[in-house]
Amino acid sequence: MNKRTADIGTIIHGTLRTIDLLEAFSEALAALNDGRLDHVRLVGEADDMLGRLERGTTAADSYEANDLLCEFFDALNEYAPDDSHFGPHDGDGADFGFWPIED
Repeated sequence: MNKRTADIGTIIHGTLRTIDLLEAFSEALAALNDGRLDHVRLVGEADDMLGRLERGTTAADSYEANDLLCEFFDALNEYAPDDSHFGPHDGDGADFGFWPIED
């Protein structure tokens, strides 16, 4: 079975707003998911959280949203091509995507 991998490059750029990051990361994971139920669950949780954030952010929502972002980093890293990772670009902390690991 071939594992799906992402293309090197940007997923979202120019924002650090939690709501924007959650939406972009969720869309990327949904597109890459190769049937893993834990990733389907994560996308569903993000959709629920996005609805709550759009209605107004509470402190509890902010903490939970940040926890979800951490889960997305882990999940998206599973689709990173060999010798690459998911995260912010080394030269631009507001450019999130898949990047080669530099020595």
